[in-house]
Amino acid sequence: DSNDTSSNEKDSDPRCLIALCANLASLRDAGRFFLSCHDAADRLDMELKQAWRYLRMLRADGLIEWVEAGNKCRASRYWWIAGNGTTALDPGIDPCPYAYCCV
Repeated sequence: DSNDTSSNEKDSDPRCLIALCANLASLRDAGRFFLSCHDAADRLDMELKQAWRYLRMLRADGLIEWVEAGNKCRASRYWWIAGNGTTALDPGIDPCPYAYCCV
C-alpha cells in the first residue's frame, strides 16, 4: 500500500511541537515555559531524538529561546518568541497558526 509509512506521521511534521510550545507559553507569564525532550516526545508520540532535533530547530528558527538548560531532574526552560522579539502573549500576535493541532 502506497499510503503505508513505517515512520510516525508526527515525526515528519514539527507543527504539533510548535503548537505545544505556543500553548505552554500562553499559560505562563511573559511566555516562558519548561519542556523536556522526553516530555515532548511522550506527549506528541514521537522519537526522543526527533523531539530534540525539533526543539533545536525551533531555537534556530527564532520561535523559542533557550533560557536555562535542563538536567535529569528538571526540564529545560524556554521563552516563546514569535519573531522580532515579540512574545506569544503580545496583543495582536497569533502565536502559532497551528495552535489547535495535536494539543
